[in-house]
Amino acid sequence: MAGRNTVIEVRELTVSFDAHTVLRDVSFDVYEGEVLVILGESGCGKSTLMRHMIGLNRPDTGSVVYQGVDICRTDEGTLDRLRRDFGVLFQSGALFKSLTLAENVAMPAREFTELSDETIDELVQLKLEMVGLAGKGELMPSELSGGMQKRAGLARAMVLDPKVLFFDEPSAGLDPVTSAALDHLVRTLNRTLGTTMVVVTHELPSIEAIADRAIMLGRETPGILAFGTTDELKRMTEPTRVRAFFHRERIEGDVT
Repeated sequence: MAGRNTVIEVRELTVSFDAHTVLRDVSFDVYEGEVLVILGESGCGKSTLMRHMIGLNRPDTGSVVYQGVDICRTDEGTLDRLRRDFGVLFQSGALFKSLTLAENVAMPAREFTELSDETIDELVQLKLEMVGLAGKGELMPSELSGGMQKRAGLARAMVLDPKVLFFDEPSAGLDPVTSAALDHLVRTLNRTLGTTMVVVTHELPSIEAIADRAIMLGRETPGILAFGTTDELKRMTEPTRVRAFFHRERIEGDVT
């Protein structure tokens, strides 16, 4: 995209588990302020790619460069420092059941900063308000609906004002109405804050609602099948799996 600063560069990333190659020669850029969606069929390596992008796993070959540093090859101290620029909303929300909502959201600030308790409390209330959970800080995770738990996880991911937010299947397990509300929140935060976002999902309505660009990974053929805007991907007639995905077509011979 002309005129856009590159935030993350992924180059020739190859990942295998035992003899099975999940990702092969994956290369793309993530641009500042965009919502980039990583999509594809179940089992194509979407979440695996995200985990490598945030340095949780190391690839067989290739690189993920952030701020001029290959996070796949750097030392743990540098990796920990760089990862403070990342916020992650995991699929389950990953809230600690024994902590209140406010305590969950405060955890990164208490662990990685020297801010006063008063400042952290104010920061937590601000983030809860941003995700529509103002006044809910004393609730326990068990008292929250699925959608509220996702919003709570998002508030925690945002508490340190990350430069890049990663989402792993944010709509998983949500009903269509709640999912649409979460999509709207994600898009609103992107537009108001300008935060770069990388979203892993296979939910078509979410992809169409939030994506600036999308990368489609292949399952039968590991790697990138197609990339572009959702309109560009929907207009593709080849590869067959791209067309089938966006138009919900059955592929002859598939049993899943």
